[in-house]
Amino acid sequence: MTLHRDLLEELEKNLRLLEDLKTLDCEEFLANPRHYLLAERCFQLAIQCVLDMGYTLASLRQWQRPGDGRDAIRLMGRQGVIPTDFAERIAPMANFRNILVHAYLGINRELVYRYLSQTDDFRAFIGYLETYLAD
Repeated sequence: MTLHRDLLEELEKNLRLLEDLKTLDCEEFLANPRHYLLAERCFQLAIQCVLDMGYTLASLRQWQRPGDGRDAIRLMGRQGVIPTDFAERIAPMANFRNILVHAYLGINRELVYRYLSQTDDFRAFIGYLETYLAD
């Protein structure tokens, strides 16, 4: 098993849990701490997998070192791992991860619920990475 595969498996595991939470309506989601806390942790881990993939590829392929999480995502776009427009669109997820980790007392749980509607970006990322790694 390679680190790439381990990261993709971890991303997939967290994505499945997020997709399950997507079936809840907002009121039900917000009323149960088990739901929103699970979503927050799954988002944190899923985004971390995306960032770690960028950092790992940069190191292994000897690309320039990313300055931060957003740059790690953008670097994957510049290097052809993922489309550049997709990289630009998902780069802000690095900021959301920082909020989940460092500003956890002020998390807007309605925003977390809205982000559940964007989990397809993780599914697309997995597809792009699997294609890239197959080459």
